[in-house]
Amino acid sequence: MSTNNSEVKTMYENQNIQAEIVDPYASINANEGAPFIVRRNYYDDVTSVFFNQSWNAAFVIELLQPEYDSRTRMYRLPGISGIEVVGEDRMCSIMADELAEYWREFHPDVVKELQPRLTNSVLHASVKMMRGRIRRD
Repeated sequence: MSTNNSEVKTMYENQNIQAEIVDPYASINANEGAPFIVRRNYYDDVTSVFFNQSWNAAFVIELLQPEYDSRTRMYRLPGISGIEVVGEDRMCSIMADELAEYWREFHPDVVKELQPRLTNSVLHASVKMMRGRIRRD
C-alpha cells in the first residue's frame, strides 16, 4: 500500500489543525479537576459517567458571569441584548445547553455518552454549587 505525497500532506495538515484547537476552559481543570470521567469495561462499553459539578459551576460562571439575587431567587445573566433574569429551572436548561455545546466542540469523542447521562439532579446540584459561589444579597 503506497501513499502519495498529497495524501501525506493532507493527513499532516489535519493533524496540525487538531493540535491547534485549544480548549479555552482548560484552565478550570487546574482548580476544579477534570470536567467528567467516563469509565469503560474491557469491551469498551461505557459503564459509568461521573460529572464534576464543581467544574460545571466554574464553567458557567466563567462563560456567562451570572449573578444571583437571594431575595427574588433569580439569576441575572448579562447578555448582548441586556440582562436576562431566569429562575433555577431555566438556569439548569442553559447550563445543559452550554455544556452540550462545549462537549461537541472540545470532547466530540465522548459527547454521545455524556449527553444522555446529564440528569436534572446533576444540573440542579451544579447550579446550587454555582449559586453558592456567586451569591449576592
